Amino acid sequence: MITLSIIFKTFFSIITIVVLSMLALVATLLYQIYRLPYRLVSKVTARRPESPYQRV
Repeated sequence: MITLSIIFKTFFSIITIVVLSMLALVATLLYQIYRLPYRLVSKVTARRPESPYQRV
């Protein structure tokens, strides 16, 4: 029983570490994906000083 509990504890800790690392990877990927359009928009607006909102 003692060995079983130790195995379960190690297994659980490994699973938690893997899940946390995967969540961190997914979060960074989503952050990069969401930041890309903002970068493109900022680049486009930086190129053209006059925005369509100012024209109207």
